[in-house]
Amino acid sequence: MSVMEARRAEEILEAVFAEAESGHADLGSVLSRLGDHAPGSGEEDFRALSGMGLVRLEGGHVTLTEAGTARARGVIRRHRLAERLFRDLLDLSEGVAESQAC
Repeated sequence: MSVMEARRAEEILEAVFAEAESGHADLGSVLSRLGDHAPGSGEEDFRALSGMGLVRLEGGHVTLTEAGTARARGVIRRHRLAERLFRDLLDLSEGVAESQAC
């Protein structure tokens, strides 16, 4: 998996985790969070993650597997640690820290 593919996979896992926490497990809401608004866009990424055993696609819904949940939690933890670094040590605004942490 290339660096770009790994970055995209992490973005998707983070979005699936966040949407599941807010009670939305449908593929459309996850794609919307990711900014993939064109019909069919991003779905091949989900199929690839499904093939890797990280997500399950069932009837328009997407859920994380145990391995996917563990990986998503790691992504979110690193993201939050990076935000704290930018906010606390570099004194960046919340918006700038968020965009840089991504």
